[in-house]
Amino acid sequence: MSEASDDDKAAMIHGLYALWMARNDTRDGKRIEEADSVARRVAALMDEWKRVRAREETSSRTTQHAIWEPPATGWLKANVDGATSRSGQDGGAGVVFRDELGAFRGAASVFLPGISQAETTELLACRRAVQMALQQDIPKLHVKTDCLVVARMLNEKERNLSTVGIIV
Repeated sequence: MSEASDDDKAAMIHGLYALWMARNDTRDGKRIEEADSVARRVAALMDEWKRVRAREETSSRTTQHAIWEPPATGWLKANVDGATSRSGQDGGAGVVFRDELGAFRGAASVFLPGISQAETTELLACRRAVQMALQQDIPKLHVKTDCLVVARMLNEKERNLSTVGIIV
């Protein structure tokens, strides 16, 4: 993967995304999508990606990019994220584990039917990270979330009495 060009990497990512979307459509009761239809979707995603990338290169606006910070030596870092579907009826959560060298140490994703609040999906992603760490006997875990509200909840010393307090 490290030897692949940026365009090749993008094609792989878009291909996996299109397959994932086809899988989700099938899971939601839609007819299994034909391979050529998935390939056309990948081509359309690639075209869109190239157009957006070209605009970004010509933009004079500066953007800040988040830089991944490794955990302390001997710790694993779990980057978590939760999201809701476009319809707002379901959610999903994911976690990626990396060590202090940035080496991939594991990942998971989970579909959350009926979960429609972004903070709840983010908290459930955090819980999944802790569950996996316990299952794999990982004693030192740094959980990183991009949701400030959730980060504050997790760092509070007092008991959380909100509707999501049981997750915290």
